[in-house]
Amino acid sequence: MSQEPIFIKAVHILLQYLQGELVPTILNSPDMIKLTYPGQEDEFRLGLFLYDLEEVRPNGPPGMTQLSEDTRRHPDLSLIMRLMVFANRNVAFNSMETADELLMLEAVYRAVHSATKLELDGQNLQLRFLPITQSEKISLWQSIGSPLQSAVYISLEPIPVPSTRIQRIPPIREVEIHTNRMGRGLASL
Repeated sequence: MSQEPIFIKAVHILLQYLQGELVPTILNSPDMIKLTYPGQEDEFRLGLFLYDLEEVRPNGPPGMTQLSEDTRRHPDLSLIMRLMVFANRNVAFNSMETADELLMLEAVYRAVHSATKLELDGQNLQLRFLPITQSEKISLWQSIGSPLQSAVYISLEPIPVPSTRIQRIPPIREVEIHTNRMGRGLASL
């Protein structure tokens, strides 16, 4: 297992992809896109905010993996990361104009729409738009103490989180079964 946390690796892959799509055509430098939260006063133009994680089980709960005769590893998790990409209106010297914000968000829409292959530890990741309602957007922005503003809502999935929980199960060596009566229906054969 690698040393870097899986969430950090996933977000770095997304940041690198967006940097490749937006620098230098829309933004001057890769430092202008950051993992951050709305309202932070810092020198960046485009923020990426992780606001939710959800476990995905398309086929029900997976079974345990057998490591040896008497040890099993609990199943890995598969998660969806929900993020929003927003323009930093608090950039220094009020250098963010409405046209700049619209231009950046349009470029993000194009980048997400044309995303082909993102990969995390050999597994393909899907970058998608999230269809969230206006009331969900308002609730999200209110929960972080900011007024509603335009943003691009996306998901990155599946994020594989390996399990570290190992359980020892002693093997069954002998089984003894006692029965007192015969099964019905055998006499008619």
